[in-house]
Amino acid sequence: GPAGTAGAAGAAGPTGPTGPAGATGAAGAVGPTGPTGPAGAAGAEGPTGPTGPAGAAGAAGAEGPTGPTGPAGAAGAAGAVGPTGPTGPAGAAGAAGAEGPTGPTGPAGAAGAAGAAGPTGPTGPTGPAAGLSSYGGVYSTAPDSLILVANIPNVLPMATNMPSADVTYTPANSITVTTAGTYEINYFTDLSAAVGLAVTISVRQNGTAIPSATSTQTLVAGIRTPISGNTMVTLPAGAVLDMVVSAPLATTITLGSGLNASLTVKKLN
Repeated sequence: GPAGTAGAAGAAGPTGPTGPAGATGAAGAVGPTGPTGPAGAAGAEGPTGPTGPAGAAGAAGAEGPTGPTGPAGAAGAAGAVGPTGPTGPAGAAGAAGAEGPTGPTGPAGAAGAAGAAGPTGPTGPTGPAAGLSSYGGVYSTAPDSLILVANIPNVLPMATNMPSADVTYTPANSITVTTAGTYEINYFTDLSAAVGLAVTISVRQNGTAIPSATSTQTLVAGIRTPISGNTMVTLPAGAVLDMVVSAPLATTITLGSGLNASLTVKKLN
C-alpha cells in the first residue's frame, strides 16, 4: 500500500567515535590572485659585495678645448755635457734667426806663432827723472897724515867724487848744493894718533859746524878708530859742506889705507 506519513524525528543519539582520516583529496583549483598588499618597511642595508671586474673601455670622447698655458716651471739643473758627435754634413742655409744671448767665453786657444816685428816708431820725449833730484858725495882711500894745531879745525882731504845730480864739487874736498831743501847728511872717517886723546869730527855748512853732525871720540894711541854719523838738515841754495877734524892738543892724525873718509848728501824734499 501507500507510504504512511513520516513520523516525528527522534532524539539524536550519542556521537560515535571519530573514524580514521580519509585519504587526501585531489588539490582544488587555484583561486584568483588577491590584490597586492602594501609594501613593508625597508630592511637594514646589507654588506657591500666584492668589486666586479672592470668593464671594457668605452669609445674615446671628442677632444676638449685646450686649456690656458700654465706658468713656466723652475729651470732644471744643467745636464752633463755629452761627447761631441761627428760633424754632420752642412745643411742648406736657413733664414737668419734672431741673435741669441752671448755664450760663456771658451778657454784661450794656443798662442799662434809670433808675427814679424813691425817698424820701430819714433822715440818719444824724455820723461821726468826718477829717484832723487839732488845728491852727491866725496871720499878718500889714499893714506895721509894731518898735523893738527890745538883747537884749530883741519879739513879732511877727500879728492874722489861720487856720482851726483844738482850739486858741484868746488871748492876742493867739499860739496856745494844747488837747490835749497831738506838734506840727509852721512859722514865717516877712520883715523889714528900716536898718543891717546879726544878728537872732534864736524860737518860744516859754510865754515860753521852743524851741531847734529858733530861727534867727539877718544882715540887709543896707535889704534885706528872709526867715527861716523848721519843727520837731516835744511840747507839754503849754495850751501858748501866739508868735514873737519880738531883736537885740544897739537898732534899728528894718520889716515890709513882703504876708505878713510867720506861725506854724502841726499835731498829729501
